Amino acid sequence: MTETPTDPAELRAEIAATRADLGATIEALSAKTDVKARAKGAASDAVEQTKERVRAVRDEAGQVVASVGDRVRSGRTSVRDSVTDVDVPAAARMSELAERVMLPYAGVPTESGGSA
Repeated sequence: MTETPTDPAELRAEIAATRADLGATIEALSAKTDVKARAKGAASDAVEQTKERVRAVRDEAGQVVASVGDRVRSGRTSVRDSVTDVDVPAAARMSELAERVMLPYAGVPTESGGSA
């Protein structure tokens, strides 16, 4: 420990410095024991992190939607061409044949739990 100054001006300066240090220490201890303020700070941090995650997911979803939209638009032509190439009478006959083949199995449970 330092020697106590004998000069009144030095003594006042030392007292002022000690008071400032003590005030800073009390503020630090008070902040650590203020549970309500610390909880609010943690909640605020969590809200900001969640907002950032939402923004990132929204951006990624927008990119996926755009990509799917591009694929759908490019696929329309090929689907349209495929549909116009279908032999409708042959397709109808295939549908009738499928019904005849499946009719005996109507109501029979399938492996997935549904019925045929």
